[in-house]
Amino acid sequence: MNMLFSFIKKYLLSSLGIVLVLAIAILANIIIHKSVRLRLDLTEDSLYTLSDGTKKILSKLDTPVTLRFYCSRKDNQMPVTLRGFANRVEEILGEYVQAGKGKVKLEKFDPVPDSDSEDSANMDGISGEMLPNGQKFYLGLAVNCLDKTVSIPTINPMKENTLEYDLSRAIYEASQAKMPALGILSALPIMGGNMTPFMRNQAPKPPWILVQELKRNFDVRAIDKDCDKIPDDIKVLMVLHPQDLPKKTLYAIDQYLMSGGKLVVAVDPLCVTEQRNSMQAMMGQQTMPGSSSLPDLFSAWGVDFAKDKVTVDIDHAARNFNNPDADSYPAVLDFSNIENKSGDTALSGISHLNMIYCGAFKLDLKEGIEKSVLLASSDKSQMINAFLAQADSASIMKDFTSDDKAKDLIVKLSGKFKSAFPDGKPAEEKKDGENAKEEKKPSAEPDPAHLKESVKNSFVALLSDVDMLADEFCVAKQKFLGQTIIQPYNDNLNMLQNICEQLSGDSDLISIRTKKVKERPFKKLEEMQNEAQQKYQKKILEMEEEKEAAQRKLNELQKSKSSSQKFILSPEQKEEVEKFKKKIAEMNRQLKDMRKEFRKDIESTMLRYEIANIALFPAIVVLVGLLVFAREKMKSRRK
Repeated sequence: MNMLFSFIKKYLLSSLGIVLVLAIAILANIIIHKSVRLRLDLTEDSLYTLSDGTKKILSKLDTPVTLRFYCSRKDNQMPVTLRGFANRVEEILGEYVQAGKGKVKLEKFDPVPDSDSEDSANMDGISGEMLPNGQKFYLGLAVNCLDKTVSIPTINPMKENTLEYDLSRAIYEASQAKMPALGILSALPIMGGNMTPFMRNQAPKPPWILVQELKRNFDVRAIDKDCDKIPDDIKVLMVLHPQDLPKKTLYAIDQYLMSGGKLVVAVDPLCVTEQRNSMQAMMGQQTMPGSSSLPDLFSAWGVDFAKDKVTVDIDHAARNFNNPDADSYPAVLDFSNIENKSGDTALSGISHLNMIYCGAFKLDLKEGIEKSVLLASSDKSQMINAFLAQADSASIMKDFTSDDKAKDLIVKLSGKFKSAFPDGKPAEEKKDGENAKEEKKPSAEPDPAHLKESVKNSFVALLSDVDMLADEFCVAKQKFLGQTIIQPYNDNLNMLQNICEQLSGDSDLISIRTKKVKERPFKKLEEMQNEAQQKYQKKILEMEEEKEAAQRKLNELQKSKSSSQKFILSPEQKEEVEKFKKKIAEMNRQLKDMRKEFRKDIESTMLRYEIANIALFPAIVVLVGLLVFAREKMKSRRK
């Protein structure tokens, strides 16, 4: 009886204790999961941690925001390759909810066919993607704030590195009451219309495609070249091809920047677009391309732009792909497969840019200003006179001498700028005929509204080319069924839209960088593949040498024959051919054996990695357990 009681006490009660401990652990886990969200991001680049910029945007929300996440879950509608990505998106949205501290709500929908969720998706502009089997899958987001909804119809896994920026941008846009205002000040007919009174009888030209695209997201307004103040509600001011701007306009731009404004400035040492839109060109007369710069403002920032120098780049010289034999043209630059080294979201999704007779910026920035170079030439480049850049390719290449320095072509500046007019508003310019005379400014008290430096961080994007934004250099237009179809040549317009969207947002939004999603290959396998490739290459070279030697032998034998025997193989030739065939067969067999050995090495290496990944951690746990057990056993024996 005592033995039975001892058995129950020793085993049954201990089993109940284990079950009780497990139950308590499970219950505690459920309670903690519901009430406290704890995550530890151990990835190298903190891929699943929200940036400070996003957290600040969420902290400024004064109205609740609802995130409606549409993701196909049932009936395996989501492609297998996207399921992991969809889970990561859902996890990041959970981080937004936690960082929102009650101001961000997440709603999840599975839009199965003919359901209320599918109707909700369609109302939010989430149309879904069609699979080859005819079914639709959904992976999109709608951000709602009051009566405004901003949608991301499809969350693209190819843009995972900009996922946080896209989500934060959508939340920011939804929380704004109206579209941001964008002003355009230009010497070119970018807004459309007639350039001269002599063209009144002709149909006005439409706005550039650039303007038409910007109007989708901005309230686009034309700014007069003779203005004395930039409206306070302008979020972004674009100054394209500025020529001979009056001092009061320069002062207006300067003070706009000092107040925390955001500028996009495009200047050009050789503007083909101006030449083609001039009145002389329209009347059939020859005219020279113009140039543009902002020397007064540039010098105050520490920027130098030579308005008579064009960048020539051998590595990025444009080619005529319709005629591969044609010469490259080093004064027209073609950038393909662009790598976003700076991590700036302005280059999100940008892979191909063209620049036509562009200049370059030399930066010796003033204190408090930082730079981010978005695009630079190669070090095989040179600055040449704008007049010489119009010559043919052969003439340019004849005198080309690289200075071994990369040129900054597209740059973004940020920080606290100093005014280009430290003494206040300049005196008004008085024109008398062709001669402009500056009146002496009467002595007066300093204007209290004048800003000598930026009141907060300001931003300036600098482009060294204007032509790259003109229709003829970035899009193709085709008529189809009475409609004009636009087909982009490159990503020029997308890049400028990215810059404008970025600058129009909150300063915290601008600070969000792209996440670098790194590939982590098996380096050992890559080394094995490289070694095998070298072996194959060596064998191939040996085979080619053997083949050439055999061919030379055959040719020598052929030359020694008479003309009547030219098309009949001699016994010596037959013997050489047979030797060559045997040699080729032997080398092919060797290559085949090498491939088999290579595959065997790869498979055995992969098997070792899999065993290590699957069994190593459990083995360590078992080993630690055995060591603890042995230690306790030894203690009990000592007692």
